[in-house]
Amino acid sequence: LGGYRFDEGDEVACVTRSVHLDEEVHENALEYNPRRYMDQKRFSKNGKIVANHSMPWGGGASMCAGRHFAARALKSFMVSLLIRYTLEIDSKSSERPVFMLERVGTGALQPRGDLRVILHARK
Repeated sequence: LGGYRFDEGDEVACVTRSVHLDEEVHENALEYNPRRYMDQKRFSKNGKIVANHSMPWGGGASMCAGRHFAARALKSFMVSLLIRYTLEIDSKSSERPVFMLERVGTGALQPRGDLRVILHARK
């Protein structure tokens, strides 16, 4: 298959996170960019559109069963936060989160470090 040989009993895993870290799909893939998916809607590699460039909940039989609940909880939190506050990245802080690359293939790829933000109460 595609130049690879598989024998009976071999196990194959699809590490979708590797697409998120592919420099040919995402410019500066290892850098924290909170606007990455807001600024660019379509991603490509070798001139071809990458249809499933982001699969945060996995896929197929192992797709996260709690994905709908988790997405709603995140949206509810963000709506509650943004109704009450505006936020900005603290320009005095040079620290930016970096990916914990040793966790690739183990589920959620959490960052190491913090992103300092400033909250301003809305009037």
